Parts: sequence; structure tokens; C-alpha cells
Amino acid sequence: MHVTRALPLLVLLASAASALLSAAGCEGCVSQDALPVRKVLVDVDPPAASAGVDREVVRGVVNEMLGKARGFRLVEAERGEAALLRVRVEAYRSEAPSATEARARGTVTLTVEVTDVPGESGVGYRGHSVASASGQVEPRVLVAQALRDALAQVQMTRTAGDLDSAQLIAWLDDPAASAEQRRRAVRILGSRRERAATEALARALLDREDVELAQLALVAVTNIGDPAALDAVIEFSERQPGPVRKQCIEAVRAMGTPRGKAWLFVLASGHPDDEVQAQAAAALSALEQREPKGPAVADNAAGAPGGDRNVAAQ
Repeated sequence: MHVTRALPLLVLLASAASALLSAAGCEGCVSQDALPVRKVLVDVDPPAASAGVDREVVRGVVNEMLGKARGFRLVEAERGEAALLRVRVEAYRSEAPSATEARARGTVTLTVEVTDVPGESGVGYRGHSVASASGQVEPRVLVAQALRDALAQVQMTRTAGDLDSAQLIAWLDDPAASAEQRRRAVRILGSRRERAATEALARALLDREDVELAQLALVAVTNIGDPAALDAVIEFSERQPGPVRKQCIEAVRAMGTPRGKAWLFVLASGHPDDEVQAQAAAALSALEQREPKGPAVADNAAGAPGGDRNVAAQ
């Protein structure tokens, strides 16, 4: 089976993840600064569940990966002594072979949220990933790949040190900042869900000179979910190939505004790329089925993750 991710960015994250998360040849090894996790909450959104993603299978993947990861470790502890990890499978789509695609294809969209981090009061981290595969597609394989990438985003942010968000935002608009500084800033701000960075990230998204920075910014605004970036995402999507446009669809789904739903409807009603059309239809359906869950991500103070209200199954 050939496994690909929806963005070249996620290939970069997977490479970084091998250093941060895997312990090749040393199952169960952990680094000294591994994040202790006291509890894992797993949720599978209704559209993904109806498409065949089993919550217990997802939980098994999570437990297996945490058992091998160097950056995280499961512990028995009280609140305040270890973090809470939420894993949500937002979408799963399986496509049979067609006239334009000789092999079956599957796609999983997944997010992770880490809260109650010891010694980091009020701080939360978020990772978002889309994993796709063609051939004999198993949801478990896709969930594992997406989870690995999302956890890598969280771990990269945690190991970034004590850089202040205001400083990171300043890097994005500073002509003297290096390309690596700007990319690092985007990764960290996105995982922190730093709402104050939305405008700067939207500008980075439309940066035609640095393609990698723009792709990183797309993941960042997806994590944050602030509708203020909606217009930038739609503009960015217009010049992108199908795989990247599908990631734009996920960003718009995370924002969930009426204008975003209208854009999804247009794509779902007749985009020339069948995969883009199907992804838009799935995102639109998910938004229409979503029950009210209180304030949107954009309304949370300081971009902090929402509470337990979004976790349907524990």
C-alpha cells in the first residue's frame, strides 16, 4: 500500500516525528522530558463512525503509539500531575476504484488536543492532520499515520522553549527574520491555537515567495479555527492542486461559518475534481450535522482549547 499525506508539509512533519515520537528498536523507551498523560479521551464524529471507523480501534491505536513514543508516556496520576489527551477522528472517507482512479482510496482527518499540562497552567496544544492512502485501505493504518503527524506538531511546539507568542508573531512580519524563524513561529502559534496570530498567519498563507511557509500557515489556521482567516484560505485555495485544496476544505470546516458553508456548497455542487467535490460534500455534511457545542474555537479566551463538551465518548 502506498501512503501519502494531503500536503508536502505533512511529509516534513512525519520526518520530524521520527525523531520526536519513535523509539526505533527500543519499544517503551521515553525521553526524560516526555509528557506524562493521565487520561486519553477518544471521540469519533458521527460521519466517520457511520463510515466505519470504530472508536475502540482508534483507542487501541492511541494506546499502542503512546506506549512506544519517546515524547509521551501514559501514567497513573491525578489532575495537575499529568496531561489530558483528546483524540478526535473528524472524518473518514473511503472511495471505491473509479474511471479516473484505478485503486481504492481512503482519507482520515484527525485532531489531537493536549490540556492540563503539568507546570503550564492554562496552556494547551493542538495538532491536526489529514492522512490518505490508496490500495487496500484500512482505517487503522490511516488513523495511526494521522495521529503520528498530529502528535509531532504538539511535540515540536513543546520543545520550542519559552518563546513568547508576541515575539513569534513579530517574526512573521519582520523582514530581518530568517525563513526558519518564520516557519518555526507558524508551527508553534498554530499548535498553541494562538488566536492573536490569525491576521499574521493569514498574511503568511498568501505569501507566494515561501511555499512551505504558506502550507505551514494553512495547518496553523486550521488548528486555530478563527473565521478571520476564512477569506485568506479561500483565496489561497484558488491556485492550489486538488490535495492542497482538500486541506483548505478542512480549514474552512474548522471555521464553520455561513460563508464557509456557502463556499463548500459551491465546491460540492460541481467542482471538476471528483475528490475535491466529495471532500467538500463531506465537510458540508459534517457542519450541518454538528450539534451546537457552545462557543467556537475563535471565541475561546487566548485560543485555549474547548472543554469536555466536545467529547462524545470517553
